[in-house]
This record gives sequence, structure tokens and C-alpha cells, in this order.
Amino acid sequence: MKQVVARYERGEAPVDFIELELDADGLGLSVRQAEGERRSRFESAAAARWERDREVASALARGYRPLSVAPEVELSDDELDAALRARPDDRETFLVYADWLQARGEPRGELICVQSALAECRQRLRRAREGREALHATLQQLERAEILLLTLHRGRFFGPQLGAVARIDVQTYYSDLLYLDWQLGFVRRAAINGRRMPMRSDRCRGLWKALRETRSAMLLREAEVHVDDLPGLLPLPDSLERLELFGADDEDDDGPRFRDDDDEAASPRADAGISPALDELLHYPGRGLRQLVLAAGPYRTPLLRALVDSRVLEQLEALHLSEGLLDPDDAAIFVAHADAFAHLARLDFSLCRLRAATERELRALGGHVVTRPRERAPS
Repeated sequence: MKQVVARYERGEAPVDFIELELDADGLGLSVRQAEGERRSRFESAAAARWERDREVASALARGYRPLSVAPEVELSDDELDAALRARPDDRETFLVYADWLQARGEPRGELICVQSALAECRQRLRRAREGREALHATLQQLERAEILLLTLHRGRFFGPQLGAVARIDVQTYYSDLLYLDWQLGFVRRAAINGRRMPMRSDRCRGLWKALRETRSAMLLREAEVHVDDLPGLLPLPDSLERLELFGADDEDDDGPRFRDDDDEAASPRADAGISPALDELLHYPGRGLRQLVLAAGPYRTPLLRALVDSRVLEQLEALHLSEGLLDPDDAAIFVAHADAFAHLARLDFSLCRLRAATERELRALGGHVVTRPRERAPS
């Protein structure tokens, strides 16, 4: 007796296909194509699954597409989900969840175990003085296992929209459009469109919404988003702890930003106030947001003015301003409303260029202010 794993096809009639079957004992694998069948036996079920996953990854890379796949609705448990949200840094909690998933045939359980082993192997490699060659070999094997899992179950982990643009790589998944950083089976940090590739706002918002709908993003803790794309991330998930906003000018080196022709409100300008999405961020932030990073852009000055009396400022622990010469109007907001920002544990200007007089004014606000500019602007 055999278990049908999947059938993959490419092209039109006559269809080129690959069929994969595991034996009932899990130790045998059959690979059938139009030209014949190839059978293999293995010493362990894990070795058979490894070979099956390798065959699937090879087929996908050659343009084959699955004809029959497992249901994309992933099993979950409310009590275990709550434990993950309450202890997002506790590896043991995730491994308990992984055991529950694996007992029910869910591939995310194996992904959690592989990424946990990867993190441990990297820690040991950083500390090791001997046996580094063996650790490197183990690391490479785990990285291959991770890639195979994410390739084989691409639709389940990424969803159909993100799966079309995600390039599978080692531990960090990066393409010109999409950056995902995984931790213990879930996406920890995400950037869509980052600062890398001009793209229509409507498409990027759609990708953010698609990411939010996946279970992979249920513990999302950090996000980097263009202000035009912010509607796709709202309302902010309660798991989100750090939000990085940027809004480059059209003349920046990265090229033009393609916006919706009928959506002028999506792109805030200093003379036009803030967009509805930014207003929602200010007054209805997620419960977990503690750090806000504001890169240079035309949106920043009006946003800082509105930030002074906002709900989000009350819950922030750190505010970072980054990139370029700090606008005198921005610095004046902090000086004039010093009390509003006094509760912050960190008010960070270390990535800005500061004029000497501006730096003195900011440092006078208190010990929570960090300047240490990379480059001081001319006085």
C-alpha cells in the first residue's frame, strides 16, 4: 500500500508530469514520470521524506506546478496560540507547539524544530574553538532542510500572493520586493517594497494584507513600510513592537514611487497635513507597539507635530529619527514639546546629521536623548 504525496505537471498536452508516492511504512519512495518509474528504499522514514522533499524542490525549480496539494487550512489550537503570543521568546513553548503540530502532520511543526536547531547551531558555532568543521556541516544540512520545507510548503507558509514573489534563501528571505525574517516557524520581521524597488502602492498594500492573513505572520514583531503602503498594515497587529516608516521623495536615487492616480491622500505632504492612515496609526495603535522609527521624508514634519498629542506617543518607549540632515522644524518640535517626549527611554537621533547648535539643544532635553551623529553638518 502506498500514500500519494503529490502530482506535479508542466506544459500542455502532452503534459509532462512527476508523481511522488511514499510506501505505507514510510521507507520507500516512488518517482514516476512519462518515461518510467524509479523506486528507492531508505534506512529511515526521515531519509525518505528528505529525498521526497528534494525531488519536489527540484520539480518546482524546473517549472512544475502541483496538481493536487494538501489542504491549505492549517490546524491550530487556541490555548497553544495564546501561549505563543504570551511568550514569543520562549523556545520551549514553541517546541511544545511543534510537537502538537507534528503529531497531526502539520509541516510548520518540522519548520519550528529545524529553525530552533539552526539558531542553536549558530550560537554554538560562534562560541566554538574546536570542532567548527563539523558544526559547519551540520549548519549546512539544517539550512538545506529549511529551504526544502519552505519550498515544498510554499503556499501554506507564504500564501498564494506572497509565494509568487518570495525567493527562498537561507534564514532570511529577500528579493527586491519582499524581505521576511523567520524565527521558530513564524515571520518575526517583514519589509515589503522596503527601500529597494519602486512599485505601485495598491500592489504593495495588497501584499501586506495577504501577509496579515497568513498564520506565518501571527507573531509579527517588526515591520518596515512606506507611508503610502501603511493602509495594508492597518489596523496594526497587537504583536507588532517596532514600526519603521519611510517616504522617499520622487527625486531620490531609488527612483520614482508609483502611486495610485486617484489616491492623492495616500502620500502626505508637509503643506497638506497627514494622511488618514497616519492619523489612524496615531490614535489607534496596536497594543504592542513600543518603538517607532521615522526615516527622512516629506511626511515626517507634519507627523511629528501630530505625534505630540497622540495616543501612540503615550505607549512608546523609544522614538528613532534616521537618515539625512535633521530638519530645523523637526528639532524645534522636540524642544518646544520636551515634556511630551520626556517619558521615552530613548529619543534617538544617532542616524541623523545634526548641526552643532541643534545637537546642543537636543542634548539639553535630558539623558534619554541619544545623538552621536555619524556626521555633523556644517554650522
